[in-house]
Amino acid sequence: MDTLEKRLQRLEDLQAIRDLLSQYAYYADQNEQKGKLHIKELAQLFTNDGIWEMPGVVHAKGKEELINFFQHLSEEQEVLTHYIMPPLITLEGDKANTISNLLAYSIAKGTNIPNSGHSFYDIDYTRTTNGWKMKHLVIKSSFSYAPK
Repeated sequence: MDTLEKRLQRLEDLQAIRDLLSQYAYYADQNEQKGKLHIKELAQLFTNDGIWEMPGVVHAKGKEELINFFQHLSEEQEVLTHYIMPPLITLEGDKANTISNLLAYSIAKGTNIPNSGHSFYDIDYTRTTNGWKMKHLVIKSSFSYAPK
């Protein structure tokens, strides 16, 4: 049987990962700053060599590319809102993974046309000296809808 200390550490790690995912969703939403992402805060959630990827669309690696990508996204979207469902967490020592459903709503700047969709977030995490960080975020889109 695990010691009480190990069990407590596991619970703290699970909560830290949930908090990190919640921070990501909050910083990626554009409502609070009137169309601006929390770009630096988003980048700080990743490791120095962290990756944000949407296969076939975007692959940003490292802080500079992440900041540039988030800046570009911020300039393209008027509204961007995330609804991330509770994640399925796999935790193994200093590595972790979450799989979660995402519902997103956006309006591209200058269009006033809403777009909504469903995706899956598949995120690898690693424990660093500064706590848990995202190592590789992959977003897998299942559908998107925009009225004509």
